[in-house]
Amino acid sequence: MYRTECVPGADAHDASTSRDLSRHLDTAQQLVESAEPAVVFSSLARLYVPDFCDSCVVDVVECETTRYRVSYPRDDAQHAGQARAADANDAHGGCVDVTFRGGGDALPYSGTARFGWRAHSPGQTDHAVAEQLVDRAVALIAHERLEQNPSTGRGTSTSLNPGGAAVHDG
Repeated sequence: MYRTECVPGADAHDASTSRDLSRHLDTAQQLVESAEPAVVFSSLARLYVPDFCDSCVVDVVECETTRYRVSYPRDDAQHAGQARAADANDAHGGCVDVTFRGGGDALPYSGTARFGWRAHSPGQTDHAVAEQLVDRAVALIAHERLEQNPSTGRGTSTSLNPGGAAVHDG
């Protein structure tokens, strides 16, 4: 269902502990349930920035024609200064890209979720959490589509955006 890729930074340590892993996976139970990928991935980004990562950008293509981006960067003044310094130096940060596909033949969608860190390169636990989060999001969308229309698994289209994550049509 998904593939991960690491974009390494200068450090190669795993900042998350097993306690963090458990806490992040427990938080996945709070994802908004919806048949719409934009709603679920907006919820995912809102829940995990800044507690798990510093930014979350999700690019989604629905039915091979509708493209959009959900982005939720950490947005405080102190972090903004750190982000500019990190960008200028290209130091210490890294990200995990998780590709996904869902919806089957009814309303197919696919995309990539990028979880980014400025202070460290993601380790194995970060990869595991990112994969589990995306897997949970895809499962929620499938479940809600089936609940809305058990015969086809098709949801109805809405353009909700909970939590203030930026959604950009593209």
